[in-house]
Amino acid sequence: MSEKIHELIEKYFEGTTSIEEERTLQTYFNSENVASDLKHYQPMFAYFKTNREERLVKEFSVKTPKNRSLFWKIGIAATIFPAVFGWFYVKEQREQQEAELIYQQVKYALELVSVNYNKGTEKMVYLGEFDKNTKKIFKNLE
Repeated sequence: MSEKIHELIEKYFEGTTSIEEERTLQTYFNSENVASDLKHYQPMFAYFKTNREERLVKEFSVKTPKNRSLFWKIGIAATIFPAVFGWFYVKEQREQQEAELIYQQVKYALELVSVNYNKGTEKMVYLGEFDKNTKKIFKNLE
């Protein structure tokens, strides 16, 4: 048995033991019949046993860290959204103002054409009279 425990101790310190082998070591070192050359390992395994059995006496609450990244994301979105909305609103207003200005300019140009056209048609009346009179003259000459 002592030979097997020596092998398990070597494996334990190399970190290659299984859970079953560690339980075997725990049982062996927590018993009364430990070989004298292995007695210096007994306090270590006794420590592991007592620590495993320790329980927390005082309850405490674990504070979860506040999700500041979500706060920052919401803040950034709350800042960007009105800016983008404002930009589109101003752009739409500017387009409407430009359309109104173009409408006024076209209306003014058409009024000028209409006034000059009406003046031209007034002169056409005289041209019509002139045409009638020339026809009368040519008729009389014939």
